[in-house]
Amino acid sequence: MKYMKTLNLKIILLLTIFYSTVAYNQKCNDFFKSDVFNKALSKGFIDYGQSKVVNIEVNKTYNFEIVFSGREEYLVKIVTENDYGQVNFRIINSDNNIILYDNKKYNYKSTANFYIEETQNINIEVTLIIDEKHHSVPVDQGVCLGIKINNRHFTE
Repeated sequence: MKYMKTLNLKIILLLTIFYSTVAYNQKCNDFFKSDVFNKALSKGFIDYGQSKVVNIEVNKTYNFEIVFSGREEYLVKIVTENDYGQVNFRIINSDNNIILYDNKKYNYKSTANFYIEETQNINIEVTLIIDEKHHSVPVDQGVCLGIKINNRHFTE
């Protein structure tokens, strides 16, 4: 009988954790609908279909592997909800680890515009940097991060 009570408590605890995690992760689902991403794009840019919305922890690095098609111009925008801290992102060629772009060199600018000559695997490395004296994010919550990728075909 005591075993059954312990088992029932464990099941209830696991279900509570599962449902709270699912509910919490859903808070980022509508992030791309926010005003941050709904601004007009330059002529000819369309949604590339590889955009991401994730919940991230502060001061932790995340990597997103994406295939970028050749002969395309790209516009990548990386933003957090409520503009928490600075987002450092680097665009790295996955095959040879050459850093193609590091926004740290550009005062943590939230966008990058570049051209890819040949199709390649790209790693987008993202770290949300928060100085805890100025911003506070509850450790158990995290922050919604959006990586919006748009492209247009390059014409000569």
